[in-house]
Amino acid sequence: MLEKKRVVLFAVPGAFTKNCSKIHFPGFVNNEASFYARGIDLIACLAVNDTNVMAAWKATFAENRILMLSDADTSYSRKIELEVDEGIEGGIRCSRFAVVINDLIVENFWVDPSGVNLSRAEAVLEHIHQERSE
Repeated sequence: MLEKKRVVLFAVPGAFTKNCSKIHFPGFVNNEASFYARGIDLIACLAVNDTNVMAAWKATFAENRILMLSDADTSYSRKIELEVDEGIEGGIRCSRFAVVINDLIVENFWVDPSGVNLSRAEAVLEHIHQERSE
């Protein structure tokens, strides 16, 4: 599925959460056409929620082609060592990150230890733009 494709995968701690719903996911929805114009073939969002929650969350935004990926049991987050324990309020979640994968090879990887800075859509787009300018 990812062979011969350039993919942006971004992760959020959880669907319907404050920063994820107000900043992170909407940034990718609003900039979707810009990603495709810069050579991205697929945008995917990963969160520690089940597939039904991911589908319901996606439906609250404007129509988009973003692929929703469920890491409900945190197995992927743990495997890449980006799980974070948010305690009694959130449990084990995934850290925010964004990665650009080109033909199965990681080009760039940004992890946000706090906030939505490095992994937000605009920051990833800027990096992709700079790469194409070089």
